[in-house]
Amino acid sequence: MRPWNSNGRCFLDLALVQQLMMESLLLAFVGAAAGCLLAGIAVNLIPSLVPPDVFPAESVIELNAPVLAFTAALSIMTALIFGLAPDLRDLTTVQLQRKYEELFGQASHSNHKDYRLR
Repeated sequence: MRPWNSNGRCFLDLALVQQLMMESLLLAFVGAAAGCLLAGIAVNLIPSLVPPDVFPAESVIELNAPVLAFTAALSIMTALIFGLAPDLRDLTTVQLQRKYEELFGQASHSNHKDYRLR
């Protein structure tokens, strides 16, 4: 549902955009945290499930901080892109509508005569 002003034109409500962005970022944060928790559990669980001679003795299996930072940055960027996509689509729709009104004006809609049958 789009908000409409008194002239019948669609406009973007900044509070709505902020709410949608906060929801997207919150979902991305929860998803990234769940992924990190699952990775931490898997790092501890998987080596205990495999036979001891599979991994060399000098190998250390642990979570990598740069990889976790990359994952966090990627989840934030994904949330921003997909959170803003509907708003940007509506913004371009509003801009196109305003440009149409600038080019053709409201007169094209209001100057025609009403030819209804009586």
